[in-house]
Formats: sequence, C-alpha cells, structure tokens
Amino acid sequence: DSLAMTRQVGAAIGEAGKGEALAKKIEAQIAAVRQRAAGRPKVRALLTLDEEGKSLVGAGTYIDDLLTAAGGANVAATLGASWPSADHETLVRLRPEVVIVLRPAAPQSLLESAKRFWASLPNVPAGQGRVYLLNDAYVLLPGAHVGDVAEAIQRCLFDAHRTGATQP
Repeated sequence: DSLAMTRQVGAAIGEAGKGEALAKKIEAQIAAVRQRAAGRPKVRALLTLDEEGKSLVGAGTYIDDLLTAAGGANVAATLGASWPSADHETLVRLRPEVVIVLRPAAPQSLLESAKRFWASLPNVPAGQGRVYLLNDAYVLLPGAHVGDVAEAIQRCLFDAHRTGATQP
C-alpha cells in the first residue's frame, strides 16, 4: 500500500515522475533486502513498541512484511492479532532470538532499560545481547523510508551481533 500511495500522492501534487521514482527506489531497496536474506535461516524475532514487550507487532502489518523480507520470522504472529499485547509468560514462551524495539525519538537510555528487562527473562535467547533499538522518527511510518526500515531490521537480524553494536 505504501508504494501505491507514493505513486498516488506524486500524481495528486503534479509530480507523478517523482512519486514513481521514489516508489521504484523503495521497491529496489526491499528487493535487495529480500535477495540478501534468500537462503539464510530465518531469525526468530520480536518487534515491540516498548522496552518490556507489552505492545507487539503481529502478523498482517507492513512492519511484519518488512521483517519477513529482511529474513526474520515474527514470533508474535502466532498471537492472532496485528498489534497484540503480551505478558512475561508469553514472552518467555515465544523465545525470540532477537528483540527490536521500534520507538521513534526514544533516548538511548531506553535501550539500556530494554537490555536489562530482556536479560531478566529466563530462557529468552535475545536477552543474551540481541536487543536493539530503532529510534528514527520514521520507523513506524509507512512512507518514503520503509526501505530504510527494512535495511535496519536486517542489520539487527544478521549484522549487529557480529559487531557488538547496540544499534544497527
């Protein structure tokens, strides 16, 4: 839908060429992300809107689509809602390998709080150093930066743990 809207907005403001160019750029970014993920084992990931995993990103959302394109398997997809909530027991049962906190404009201190929380949950692999923060202003907006968000998610899944980064 983001790509169609990009094209529609471009046409509506008399800039159809620019709208088409932006849509093609986004399509190329996401295609490149998919290609890099092809053939790799899926990473069990949890996308959350807060540091304690209370508000999650489930199946059927564009962010879930970006996670899938990046090579992730959304552990919250089994919860049966697009924007599910979870308690501690559910989070332990989901056993994510990676947790990505999506929080626009969040301070870096939120990441430290998230790391402490996830490290406190027994048997959650992500708590052993695979908790990341995406805090760009556009991280939850289905617009011109969806390709950038897909790339950032992919770095969390495959690259950040090798470099020891706390942000991709």
